[in-house]
Amino acid sequence: MEEASVNIPAAPISLPEGSWKQIAGGVTTAKGFEAAGMYAGLRASGKKPDLALVTACAVLINPAQANDTQL
Repeated sequence: MEEASVNIPAAPISLPEGSWKQIAGGVTTAKGFEAAGMYAGLRASGKKPDLALVTACAVLINPAQANDTQL
């Protein structure tokens, strides 16, 4: 897979009120996530990546283990 260009301008950070904490890094800073960007022809200019895919890796995340609080 070809690596995407990384010259996409950052979007403004807009979080609702709450106990959120901004961490340094990108979308894949949190363990268990992968991301890719590519050109799909969605932008009129056609010069920058315009499609992103973010996935949670099932190998690293076990939903049954993460959500089971009944002992």
